[in-house]
Amino acid sequence: MKIATSVKLFKVVFFEEITVLEERIMKRRFIAVVMTMTMVMALSACGKSAETQEPVAEATVEEAVEAATEEASASEVAAEATTEESTEEADGEFSIGTVEGNAYVNEYFGVKLNLLDGYSFVDDETLAQITGMTTDMLSDNKLATKAIEEGTAAIVAYAQNSTGLCNINVTAQSNATLANAILDEEAVLNASVSQAQSALEAQGISNITTEIVEREVAGETHKVLKMNGEFNGVEFHNEMVNLQKGDYMLAFAATCFNEDSTDALIDAIEALN
Repeated sequence: MKIATSVKLFKVVFFEEITVLEERIMKRRFIAVVMTMTMVMALSACGKSAETQEPVAEATVEEAVEAATEEASASEVAAEATTEESTEEADGEFSIGTVEGNAYVNEYFGVKLNLLDGYSFVDDETLAQITGMTTDMLSDNKLATKAIEEGTAAIVAYAQNSTGLCNINVTAQSNATLANAILDEEAVLNASVSQAQSALEAQGISNITTEIVEREVAGETHKVLKMNGEFNGVEFHNEMVNLQKGDYMLAFAATCFNEDSTDALIDAIEALN
């Protein structure tokens, strides 16, 4: 009887340890997938920029401005300058946004992400470990902006549920080159699809399906990339939307294993009043 009880106890402990190990592996895989999708978004824009850079090299922004200036009258130039100044004042200074309680707020883009019940943001130290950025960069908008303008695609907010298997993260990057400025949000997503699928397959995600749909995000119509698949028999779901303004892009990516809460996570993005 004692032997049988001991064996039964061993089985319980053994399978509990296996379950914990599987969860740890899944969480590590989850982080890898999140970073993969972030890099795919950054590389897609850069790659598209490289493809289109040569044809537009002869017509730089500076040359276009100079040509327009030569043709315009002094009054027209003054009027344009006044308009530009007013636009800059209205747009405000770029910001990576801030986490305020259970919400991420970005006044530059005019959006707010309210977390669903059971979700919480990681602190700056954990976020720095995930992204590779320093806590100084994450807490100093000027340092973060400089890094982003130098080509860094930075996860500036990261929230997960209690299991760690469902997440939404916010990535900021520069969209400053003339080639990238030509790309709209749908073009960026289209450029991301093949790279994203290949990258996910490299992480062990199989049976991947992709679809770009149109839906309302933060009170406006946007294109959303939806990706579904499985990892060792476990469901995988991802949705990504990118918002563009000026020289910058803000991407929201929701990823879930085991369940599909991605629609609800993206729906939690709202426009600031």
